Amino acid sequence: EALELIQAMNTGHKGCLGTVHANTAPDALIRLETLAQGGDSQVSEKALRQQITSAIDLVVQISRYSDGSRRIHSIDEVRGFNADGSYNVVSIYHMSRMRKNQEGQLIGQLEPSGELPQFMAEIEDNGIPFPRSKFQHRKVA
Repeated sequence: EALELIQAMNTGHKGCLGTVHANTAPDALIRLETLAQGGDSQVSEKALRQQITSAIDLVVQISRYSDGSRRIHSIDEVRGFNADGSYNVVSIYHMSRMRKNQEGQLIGQLEPSGELPQFMAEIEDNGIPFPRSKFQHRKVA
């Protein structure tokens, strides 16, 4: 099923969501790769890895915190491969400044890392009103 999903995501149609259980964004890509290699797959490892990086723009990691809540922990962009062959994954947003409120619930803020996503030009070309400032790292006072 994973291979079929990856191939479907590469047909030129924008927009697809899927879930995979992993600890980090790179681990999620490796897990998807492993799942897609199962069965009677005739796709080479190199071709499969290229299809994965072509199909997936973002990995949104949801974590369970010590207070039992689940929330977005990070949003990472997939940018191909590093020189050593590992997936190149860059943080766009990450959860920070976690603290407990008076009720014992963890609160925090999703902070931009300062990295502008590579697909920003596509956002602007399509007239989507999303200011670049939303990606600028904010200094904590």
